[in-house]
Amino acid sequence: MAVRLFSASAGRKWVLGAVLAVLVAGGLHTGFNTNAFGPDRLCGGWLRSSDVERVLDGPGRLSDSGTDTVCTVKKSGLLVGGDASVTVRIAAEPGKFPFATGSWTASATQRLFTGQAGGGVDGYGGWALLPASCRIPAGVPSDKSDAKAAVVASVAGGSAGEGALVRLLSAAAESAAARSGCAAEGRPTELASARTSPADFARVCALPGFTIPAVTGDKGRAGRAQVTGDLGTAWICDLSFAGDKRGPYARFAAVRDPLLAQGLSTSGAVRLDCPGGPVYATVDNNTYPWDPAERKAAGLLPEKDLRDRFATAVAGALHCPAAR
Repeated sequence: MAVRLFSASAGRKWVLGAVLAVLVAGGLHTGFNTNAFGPDRLCGGWLRSSDVERVLDGPGRLSDSGTDTVCTVKKSGLLVGGDASVTVRIAAEPGKFPFATGSWTASATQRLFTGQAGGGVDGYGGWALLPASCRIPAGVPSDKSDAKAAVVASVAGGSAGEGALVRLLSAAAESAAARSGCAAEGRPTELASARTSPADFARVCALPGFTIPAVTGDKGRAGRAQVTGDLGTAWICDLSFAGDKRGPYARFAAVRDPLLAQGLSTSGAVRLDCPGGPVYATVDNNTYPWDPAERKAAGLLPEKDLRDRFATAVAGALHCPAAR
């Protein structure tokens, strides 16, 4: 005779209990480890939740704190590790930003982007400029009469995809400009590529016609060139010594994009009146920590000579008349 270990009613109760457990677990996961049913916009409507989710990729619930000019969004949950966050703020940057002499914020370690907003990003944050007609919002600290508005983002607790950061910065900049009544005509956003190669002083930064005497680092360090962007829109090249944590010893930029070119006309850049609009060629080599004797021993030309050679090469590459 067969022995019945469970009654039919007991079996149904067990199945029902298991189903309820799954539903409860699913509800807890949805409630605490996703942003389902959360608001579509954060920070007083300034940021889109979907843009923040892409930056803070992975499971978690979003919560925001701040205002519509500086706001931090955190991702947290029961089943995730340390909290991740992104802070977005509107800043009053100097008129020559991001190409202020000795403190370039633009770098070939970033990926430049252009469009309705223009800026640069890496995996841990970035910046985007607003149109020149935008005023600095009330409540944003500013002590410069020529200050211009930018949106700045920084990521904590991990890194973010560069494309996701561009989307967040672009949308935040567009929203801020629209609120101020200074939005520019929409243009497709383009994210530039970045590449690194050995230094070639007969063709510096892979730019035809750009030559300088060889520069040698201490202990015979080899040189390298990092390039981001497109020469006809916005292009940056950093020259550095391999393995040198002090950063590049020279930087070069050629900028046509109107947003990124703001301030270059007063920064000592060379203006080239090229087909399709002016291009500004500029150089910075004031951040590298060496004294004049070390610089001379390395063989780096004076900044004016670097700028003249670079501008001539840019003019040739873009078929522009020589600078006057």
